Amino acid sequence: MSLDLIQRYYAAFNAGDREAMLDCLADDVIQETWLTAVRRVRDFDPARGAFFDWLCGIASNAARSAVRARCR
Repeated sequence: MSLDLIQRYYAAFNAGDREAMLDCLADDVIQETWLTAVRRVRDFDPARGAFFDWLCGIASNAARSAVRARCR
């Protein structure tokens, strides 16, 4: 069933303006990621994991927030 849904809606996510939207969102996500990292660098604890993983977590949260904001 889920494969049918993916195939049905795949074309909608490949529309021509998708790239422009993603580029815009990507810029926002990158900027928000670095701003958050700079603001919260003191919260980074190497004992809990690598800096790259911490940064990826921030980027993941920024991406979710950007998508949620875009959908409103």
